[in-house]
Amino acid sequence: MWQRFTEVSRHAIVKAEQEAIKAQSTQVETEHLLLGLLDEADTTGALILRDYGVTAEKIRSEFMADSMSAGQEQKLSSPGIEELETRAQVDPALIRQLESQLLRKLRGQSEKTQLQLSPQVKRVLQLAADEAHQAQQKIKHSDGIGTEHLLLGLLRDESSSATETLNKLGLNLEQARIAVIKYLQ
Repeated sequence: MWQRFTEVSRHAIVKAEQEAIKAQSTQVETEHLLLGLLDEADTTGALILRDYGVTAEKIRSEFMADSMSAGQEQKLSSPGIEELETRAQVDPALIRQLESQLLRKLRGQSEKTQLQLSPQVKRVLQLAADEAHQAQQKIKHSDGIGTEHLLLGLLRDESSSATETLNKLGLNLEQARIAVIKYLQ
């Protein structure tokens, strides 16, 4: 299936993996894919996002606000011993995270170990493939699965946090489809 993705859409997926690593996630989630799309600056998907005022800073801010409201504090960097010493009680999840990092180092695994795609991201990729197929039928566009299709796939999966965030920022599926047709023609 990967051969159907354009080079830039594959780069966006790699950048999504890098975002997941930075966020210390155990798998690539839809919010990482969205950030990966934004990082591929001059692509159709990123241009559409920018046209609607969507930036990486806004996305990170929305995800942080969502995770804080859910009572989950998202850490942007690895906690160190100093941080552990300053806490009155040590969070068990924090201990597991440190333990996992230490085990990876002991085993010689790098931080750049390839992560798995979450089931939701796999669904988004399937939806993106469907969008590319529909575009090929309607407007004779056959460059493969591009960043524009990844964006449409994200927006089609209404249960994802990335879709919810994009909707909050004023971008929905129909608007994105119209923008994609405009860019491709």
